[in-house]
Amino acid sequence: MNRPQKEELVKGLNERFNKAKIAVLTEFGGLSVGEMNQLRRELRQVRGEYKVAKNTLTRLAVRTTPYESLAPALDGQVGLAFGEGDAAEVARVVVRFAEQHEGFRVAGGAIEGRMLAKSEIEELARLPSREVVLGQLLAMLLAPATQLVRLMQEPAARIVRLLAELERKRKSEQA
Repeated sequence: MNRPQKEELVKGLNERFNKAKIAVLTEFGGLSVGEMNQLRRELRQVRGEYKVAKNTLTRLAVRTTPYESLAPALDGQVGLAFGEGDAAEVARVVVRFAEQHEGFRVAGGAIEGRMLAKSEIEELARLPSREVVLGQLLAMLLAPATQLVRLMQEPAARIVRLLAELERKRKSEQA
């Protein structure tokens, strides 16, 4: 790879670091090309991507980005999973992939510049999705209103039940 190609690669990685909400460091020794492509496909579905580059070039790319703290961890066969969407979704895909493939493991990462240990990435992966959390929040917000409506409807419902009981009694007396 000549110098202009390296400069272009560093520039592209730098742009990815600047756009990313999460960057997950992984060790990928022993993965086949097919497995690597499977990981890339799964990450694309959650607005993420997986890149492998020389550590020296990645260290250059990480400068002047919020992810500069990742530089010391760039050692060995390291790949980076970037995510522009939901950070928990990207973490979920990477952690699930690591559980399914022996040669792949999560080494750590960062969210918007804050370093995360492997255990923190795994905790992030266990969080419910954004949609689930929003649904739970909506249910909590609507619960008092739902109870109020039930409370307001109860007197009318009692009258209806009373009238139905009276009607049933009247019919049974007539029979």
